[in-house]
Amino acid sequence: MTAAIAVLDVNGNVLNLYSQRDMKRSEMIRHILKFGSPIIVSTDVITAPKSVEKIAARFGCILFSPESQLSFEKKKSLVKDYHGLTNNHHEMDALSASVKAWKHYRHLFEKIDLTLRKFERGELFMDIISKLIKEKRANIEEAVREVVNEG
Repeated sequence: MTAAIAVLDVNGNVLNLYSQRDMKRSEMIRHILKFGSPIIVSTDVITAPKSVEKIAARFGCILFSPESQLSFEKKKSLVKDYHGLTNNHHEMDALSASVKAWKHYRHLFEKIDLTLRKFERGELFMDIISKLIKEKRANIEEAVREVVNEG
């Protein structure tokens, strides 16, 4: 079985796209960690495979799966702006899942950025995302106050 990994940053830029036959979960985790600690792990299917659930749990991440099955055409549409990056359908599946998750959270990332600019605390961006997404805090300003008080 071939597994694929797509790593995006909070701006939707592809940091890495990788696939390998018979990749073990520990190899996937090591590979992902090369790019930092993830905040979201996504899948392209409604019911996430157990291996994906375990990876998300290992990182303490949100597990994102689509509300409805992604058709081949929908996947192609999701990755159209990343033309030429995928080498096979496994990578297209991984990239489409990551892009779908990024699009779902993009507005939150933008709101965090705007709020932190208002407070002139842009350096707190990843800490705030972690509070909101991983720790499920109620709102951006509450998360900012928590992070500032912790520091």
